[in-house]
Amino acid sequence: SHTAVAVLLGVILVAGILSNSLVLLLFVKYRSLWTPINLILLNINLSDILVCVFGTPFSFAASLQGRWLIGEGGCMWYGFANSLFGIVSLVSLSVLSYERCTVVLQPSQVDVSDFRKARFCVGGSWLYALLWTSPPLLGWSSYGPEGAGTTCSVQWQLRSPASVSYVLCLLVFCLLLPFLVMVYSYGRILVAIRRVGRINQLTAQRREQHILLMVLSMVSCYMLCWMPYGIMALVATFGKLGLVTPMVSVVPSILAKFSTVVNPIIYMFFNNQEKLSPEAKAAHLSMEKEITSRILARMIVKKKLHTENPTCKKFCHLEICNLKECKTKPPKSFNVSAANYLQWDIQHSFLRDIGYYHNVWLTVQQSGDYYVYSRVTFSKGDPRVPLASMIKMRKNETDKEEKTVMQAYCSLTDQSGTQIPQLCTATQGEVVTLESGNQLSVWVQDLSLVDYEEGATTFGMYKL
Repeated sequence: SHTAVAVLLGVILVAGILSNSLVLLLFVKYRSLWTPINLILLNINLSDILVCVFGTPFSFAASLQGRWLIGEGGCMWYGFANSLFGIVSLVSLSVLSYERCTVVLQPSQVDVSDFRKARFCVGGSWLYALLWTSPPLLGWSSYGPEGAGTTCSVQWQLRSPASVSYVLCLLVFCLLLPFLVMVYSYGRILVAIRRVGRINQLTAQRREQHILLMVLSMVSCYMLCWMPYGIMALVATFGKLGLVTPMVSVVPSILAKFSTVVNPIIYMFFNNQEKLSPEAKAAHLSMEKEITSRILARMIVKKKLHTENPTCKKFCHLEICNLKECKTKPPKSFNVSAANYLQWDIQHSFLRDIGYYHNVWLTVQQSGDYYVYSRVTFSKGDPRVPLASMIKMRKNETDKEEKTVMQAYCSLTDQSGTQIPQLCTATQGEVVTLESGNQLSVWVQDLSLVDYEEGATTFGMYKL
């Protein structure tokens, strides 16, 4: 039996080192993979490599000899280190699922150049794991031989109040809680994809099947690798003495170590890449790369608008180019409505694979279905002007015909019609089918009524 266990651990050791090392090499070679959400993937990869280096070789050697080889101190170190690395991986998987959910449901809040949140998540996963793996070293339960005596872990079989309370806390906060976060996050992603499918079934059906397969694979592998360990721990702690035999206890331990092989496959190489070139394969290695590299734009309005329209500069020397306030009458050829398009601060906005034209228009570079949204906040009202925002589209930059694809209104007046000192926001969002070259912008009746404070007025789109 020890030989069979040694063979399985040897296969897991070699496969785990090869797959995780390959992932590391790909991250080193392709800088395009360095995104905040992929930093969490890299953290999972690091914890798996540490298990392969500091865990599996010792249990492999012990299984070959049929006994633990590095003494009581080595047993405590082995139990602590592998529990630490395992919990880091579990917590990171749950954080990864939540971040994926955020990327899908709130793409306007995603900034692929900001690594602060990702670094906080990575550091937090290690601190959280250290919080729950240190107590046995300090007297709350203990680490010791496990099962057949060829591995070491928490002493599940101890029935003292301290040991029982520690086992319960460990299972709830380090196994069950991450699992529930994963189910919640991936469940919300599936719901969101299904909603898009109702809008455009042909476009979303394949995407929905892909996401469903991804979710089922991740949740199933989590349960396969880690839930047997949790069940075994519960039975050993609360079940009849001797119910968990040495051979039975070895199986959950092997499955937990098998996660070091499964994680790179599921989280890094899941995508179907049979028709991709080598460069495209590298660009689509992870789920996160597929999501966070989507075509999108998130625009921040300029706080002080200085129009780039030379005609407007000539006839209206105001910070906000609103022709109704110009003293000099513009020529008949000048398009008055064009002056009421909001301008965007390109230095604080974010664009990926979407063009930017004259501070006003977003230009679609790839045909497809896009979710387009805008939020315009008004800080002042005018009884002669409705507080309305419109998303307008034209076929290309030379097309003079503009089409309103969305419009939203809000009110700053009470029931008596008297203006009151407050803000109102006109928000809109809709799925729009766009062709390459199409341009979109946000138009308002009077630019001077708009609130230009940070975050108050935004505009964006992303390809579904």
